[in-house]
Amino acid sequence: MKNNNIGLIGYGRIGTAIKYYLEQEKFQVTPYDSYVLGAVPLDASNPSALASIIPQHDAIIAATPFTLNVEIARQCALANVPYFDITEDVAVTKAVMDFVKDAPNWWAMPQCGLAPGAVSIIAKQMLTDDFVSVDELELRVGALPRTGNNKMKYYLTWSSEGLINEYCNDCDAFVDRQETKVKALEGEEEIIIDGQVYEAFNTSGGIGTLITTLKEQPTCPDNITYKTIRYKGHRDYMKFLLDDLGLRKNYYETTARGEEPLLVKIFNTEVPETFDDVIIICIQVTGITKDDLYRSETYTKKIYSDKNFTAIQRTTALGLCAAVYWWAVENPQVRGFVTNESITGLESNPYWGIFSNGD
Repeated sequence: MKNNNIGLIGYGRIGTAIKYYLEQEKFQVTPYDSYVLGAVPLDASNPSALASIIPQHDAIIAATPFTLNVEIARQCALANVPYFDITEDVAVTKAVMDFVKDAPNWWAMPQCGLAPGAVSIIAKQMLTDDFVSVDELELRVGALPRTGNNKMKYYLTWSSEGLINEYCNDCDAFVDRQETKVKALEGEEEIIIDGQVYEAFNTSGGIGTLITTLKEQPTCPDNITYKTIRYKGHRDYMKFLLDDLGLRKNYYETTARGEEPLLVKIFNTEVPETFDDVIIICIQVTGITKDDLYRSETYTKKIYSDKNFTAIQRTTALGLCAAVYWWAVENPQVRGFVTNESITGLESNPYWGIFSNGD
């Protein structure tokens, strides 16, 4: 296989799963991290250190905290080495787009995890299959502990930094065919999946580039929204912490100074991690079908941890691996900023089965 020499920067929980899955398909993966056993030592915040290792690889995957991604992407652009990441952070993706303007022949594919990532692909497939016009595209995704008895009804299943980031920043939405911003933690609704009632509310980043992509499609929905699924009551406690206690303001101030926000520190020290988790995906399309019926179609999926990895590890890593496989094996003739919605040939992609309705 060509293009199989992969540099993996970040060898934490998600990075470990990425390496495992890529090696199943004979990719050669070199992991880099600061102090993690089994990884080549690397300070990913050091431009010179990055510049020394990036040209050694056919592609680079950034499985790092989003605060490190911009410099990794910058160095990949300078070396013209393809770049993938799993970030939800909107500012990181905007920076990658800016780098592409100066390096139009560079391959850059950020936001390749679960949401954005796999969920974006599923949503686009649903729109192109049966509908001629669409009123609503509703994307609802949750990473949840299977059990939880604290007041928040939440244990950590992934990065505290990423979690608080999506709870604090404004969210992209498409309302009445107009791009707009909505507030995180607002837009609360009840959602019933397999008879269980959850809550869902706006969070930042999960919609990725889907609005930009779908605006150019014949079946562009009138409204596109992305919300995070939680057990009922979680959102009220987060509103109390962020707004009533002022921790949202602390988030903005400390992030601007490059410091760790107080709420991230609290979550990292006081909220337990869990390895027994579930990913819930619910995507609903409502519109006029090709046979002239007004219909709602829904994709729902619950994905659990297995003997090797948690559900969030599995889904995030496999979303990323599906993108890398498409690039390496299918060799698509595109360059520049590449969206996940561009991915084709998923029927033969060995990493896509977990997202198939037949799985």
